[in-house]
Amino acid sequence: MKKLFALFGAVALSLPLLAQTHSETITVEVVDVPVYVYNANGALQNLTKNDFELYVNGKPQAIDYFDPIDFRAPAKSEAAAAPIVPRDIRDRRLFLLILDCAFTRPAALDRARKAAAVMIDASAPADYFSVGTFTSKNGVQLLVPFTNDHIVAKRAAMALQSSAIHDPLAIAISATERENTELMAIVNDDGDSRAGSDSISQDPILQKLVGAAAADNAAMPGMRLIQDQITDFSAVAKRLAPFEGYKHVVVMSEGFTPTAAYREPRLMQDFKSMANAFRGAGAVVDTIDLGSTLTSDGFRESLENDALHLMARETGGQFIEHENNLGKALNRVSTASAVGYRLGFNMPKNARKGDNSIDVKVRNVPSGTTLSFRRGFSTTVSKPSASDGLLLADVILNDVPQTGVAPRIRFTERPFVEVVVPAQQLLAANEGRAVNADVMFYVFDAKHVVVEFKEKKVVVPSDAKQDIAFRDALRLPPGSYTAKALLRAGDSLGFAKQDFAIPK
Repeated sequence: MKKLFALFGAVALSLPLLAQTHSETITVEVVDVPVYVYNANGALQNLTKNDFELYVNGKPQAIDYFDPIDFRAPAKSEAAAAPIVPRDIRDRRLFLLILDCAFTRPAALDRARKAAAVMIDASAPADYFSVGTFTSKNGVQLLVPFTNDHIVAKRAAMALQSSAIHDPLAIAISATERENTELMAIVNDDGDSRAGSDSISQDPILQKLVGAAAADNAAMPGMRLIQDQITDFSAVAKRLAPFEGYKHVVVMSEGFTPTAAYREPRLMQDFKSMANAFRGAGAVVDTIDLGSTLTSDGFRESLENDALHLMARETGGQFIEHENNLGKALNRVSTASAVGYRLGFNMPKNARKGDNSIDVKVRNVPSGTTLSFRRGFSTTVSKPSASDGLLLADVILNDVPQTGVAPRIRFTERPFVEVVVPAQQLLAANEGRAVNADVMFYVFDAKHVVVEFKEKKVVVPSDAKQDIAFRDALRLPPGSYTAKALLRAGDSLGFAKQDFAIPK
């Protein structure tokens, strides 16, 4: 893969981007409540609208919209290995897998990353995954955005670091990385909680990650580390709010003891605010306790997991503990949300400004039935930021229409491609003042895999008389391709797409 223009770090997915501010908000008019109803035998199907009761702030709420949810799909095969883009991005599942490196021992972390890779491998083609880590030094770092290129997500889960090619939106990986990931055979060590320790001593990535985490943890007070995790998780929740789809955040950790937090009212308030942020974003948090496993002596060892339990309970997710087989634990998360029901309602007049609670009850179901649903909503959500790499990647991957000034893509002379920046339109939109803009350009092959990307920083002077065009050669084999371009200027975001073919 050839990188054609110099990269710049304005749209990284890691800490600098995570610290963005969201000063503007947009008003929510319709609230969707995905409800999953299941028991030991699996999901309960064929329920009707009349089987459900919906409550907002403790008062009955009419169900204005009702639809079944079914994300079950045939297993992937070599013949259908390409990512599948949903016709409507509202009809997709988004899984953000966060591996907690600060509060987790090395062997458990190794097992967690392998289980995450297995989950991605076994998922439906239209499921989207983002993978992130939490460390005491860097906080939450998202290694890949939400992508249904499962090879990209699987590589991130196993490597726990960004791709070597440094695509600023992290949707591309090198040909070598793709080949190695496709050939990768995951050996799951779920039979013994102590398994994986030998492989860790030989794994330079884990050694570096765990060593750095241990050093940072020793230098950082425990309360500060807890505060940092709560703050970073809250920031993640706010970034998820604008996304369309059914959102699940899966936190794999041994957890921190909330005993100290109980003595700090401010920390507990921050924890509550974090839960409200996930609820307002329409995201449930499923937590898997990596510290409660069965030892060879038959005893269960468990670090404090109250924080994990609270996180799941307050957002409507599952809390899974005492499960040696982490692959099975992640499968429970996936299968529980594969079939369900969407209960929607228009914003009630008596809704409180800010956070509101949701409750759901169901009739005509067997005893022992479990309900999972978002526990609340907010009347406003943060306005998407044009510099958020998660948003930009979603636009590129899913052809999300934008309202800003759009670039143009043209192929006037093969093998050259030109990306045109409409200077006059940008100046008009900026009242004649000079404009600083960014252009991001990606080429996808017929399997919807990124095969080339480039990026350019542009300055449009106030006296510009003509459009600005960038030209370069595309050295690709014959085949069908799709070119996509983003033009970002301040808060304005424009998108363009052009199919093309390279003849034999």
